[in-house]
Amino acid sequence: NQADAIGYNEDALELGESYLAHSDYHIYRKETMVKLTAAYFNVDNYDRVLELGAEFVKDFPEHRYGNNIVHFMGFSYMRTGQIAEARTVLGGYLQAHPKAPLAQSAHYWVGLGDIIEQAFEDAVQHFDTIIGNYPDGNFYIEARFRRAVCAFGLGDYDDAKARFDQWGTDFPANHLRGEAEVFLGDIDAYYAKVDSALAHYALTETFTAKMNLVDHAYFESVRLLEANERFEDMIALLDQYMERFQDTGNLSRAIFQIGRAYESVGQPEVMIQAY
Repeated sequence: NQADAIGYNEDALELGESYLAHSDYHIYRKETMVKLTAAYFNVDNYDRVLELGAEFVKDFPEHRYGNNIVHFMGFSYMRTGQIAEARTVLGGYLQAHPKAPLAQSAHYWVGLGDIIEQAFEDAVQHFDTIIGNYPDGNFYIEARFRRAVCAFGLGDYDDAKARFDQWGTDFPANHLRGEAEVFLGDIDAYYAKVDSALAHYALTETFTAKMNLVDHAYFESVRLLEANERFEDMIALLDQYMERFQDTGNLSRAIFQIGRAYESVGQPEVMIQAY
């Protein structure tokens, strides 16, 4: 049938749109909408994803495909910065259909939007709902991670640490592990547990290649070492950073800080060379 033929090229998009344009075509309408939404998502046409998604959620609120649709919608809302719209559309859906198959996905994306806007108390409700009601769902692991982020955002560092520690134990190879190590490092740094913080920061690059996280881990480590006058360790860590990330790292910042370290140990001539 036509629905099964829909892929990700322009002809397929045209075919899907042609099918939906016929209001009297009903047999494969739901399947076509799902496949077409996925196709637009794969070519980054987020506006059309949101249009089709809103129509699907309105017309088929209890359908089993809804979780996929809402996932595409949620990502699209976040990518385009439409957090208020996500709260209106997906939050409104949750109020009308709190137990529907789409609910866990809607809770996740509304909660993530709340985190982005630092509305952590609101986000907690959404992630707690996923954790409590969908332990076998697709969003359970990330919901537990985001719940720990909420605790951190609310300043409850003891709770955040307990949650991140348990999450890392339960899901040691998850793609968010590197970010979890950054949070754990920040918590230990806050409590002046320097060696423990350094250990967490050192693990970050083992689990992620995202340079914003790697940079945070290295330069927070440098800050701790400098504050504790461990200048030799500071120099060694910065040398390691520049060697490993000479093509992708923030070398100007590293050079500036290694110069400061050499100045602190009384080697200004090496400092000048570093600059």
